[in-house]
Amino acid sequence: MRIIAPMMILIMMTSTLAGCTGGDPDGGGEIDTDAVNDLIDQNLQDFINNTTITVNQEIHNHYYNNSTVNEGDMTNNDYTVEYNNTTVNEGDDNNLNEWTNSSYSFNGSGDMTSVLQVLTNTWDPSIHVVYYDVGNHIISLDGAMQQSNNNPNLLSMYVYNGTIIYFEDITCNQLRNYGQWNDNVWEDYLYYNFGWHDDIYEVAQDIEGDFYDLYNNEGANECGNWYESHTSITTSVEVFSIDLSIGQAIDFISIPYLSDIILDCDNGLTYTFSNNSVGTIMGGHSNCTVSGIAEVTSSYGQWTYSYPDNNGDNNSTNNLSQYGAPSWYGDFWRYFESAENSFYTPTPNNLVVYFDIIFVEIYN
Repeated sequence: MRIIAPMMILIMMTSTLAGCTGGDPDGGGEIDTDAVNDLIDQNLQDFINNTTITVNQEIHNHYYNNSTVNEGDMTNNDYTVEYNNTTVNEGDDNNLNEWTNSSYSFNGSGDMTSVLQVLTNTWDPSIHVVYYDVGNHIISLDGAMQQSNNNPNLLSMYVYNGTIIYFEDITCNQLRNYGQWNDNVWEDYLYYNFGWHDDIYEVAQDIEGDFYDLYNNEGANECGNWYESHTSITTSVEVFSIDLSIGQAIDFISIPYLSDIILDCDNGLTYTFSNNSVGTIMGGHSNCTVSGIAEVTSSYGQWTYSYPDNNGDNNSTNNLSQYGAPSWYGDFWRYFESAENSFYTPTPNNLVVYFDIIFVEIYN
């Protein structure tokens, strides 16, 4: 602020008395310096009391925060410019400008680019592990016999020695073995459970053929691949999502390993970009959601076998009965052994994703 009141007072008073200092040309008189000083002393206070002084103050307020400002001509322009992590190249200062979380460059073309964005997230793959006890899974069918008896777990029926034999609620552990038994083993089954009859050979062959078909068809569908020593299941997990409005597109700069990146939009368009989406611009044409997908693979068990601790005696207790082995059976028994808390994912638990939000115009 520049205070110029004393100078203004002196100028104004001097102008007021200008007519007196020149003297009277007709009278030939002159007022000397002492007389002027006496007039000033006598009238100064009255002049001040009856004078209004206006002071013009030129104010320029600049607030900078990690910013660079290239200013043009700011003469006689009162303005306020606020910056927050912004780079501004200005050609004209005659406006109020305020930006947050963006960097704009005005070069006459209206070009705008966004600040680099970063997203962080922590996820726990262990809570997405799926353990499937294949061995105790019960085989279920949808055939004519199952529908007529209203029991999808009833696999087959036979009449032997005056008794109807039902095979129902058969587990994968049992089918794993029944499907490989020959008719001699089924004869033992019939004899130990229902006694001797002349039909034993014929019925044993029927049972062998039926379970062989089940083992190779329905068993492969419901119990997995019998011939893989280890079995696993893969679960897809959404580990982050980003919403985009119409006119906003996304460009990933750096992302961790993901199994998929999915763009799902309100206009019905859905894209899968897998893990090579860096440098691919997505969205802008509709309201969309971009989702990062990880995979968790659970190693949930393996097929193995063991021999029972008995001598094939019908009265002894088979220690493999928990896996469906009959008490009279003395040969090796195949069963599924669960392996919990075993999983794998290539996606890190702590995610850091860098991306740009790009503003676009929809072309008509």
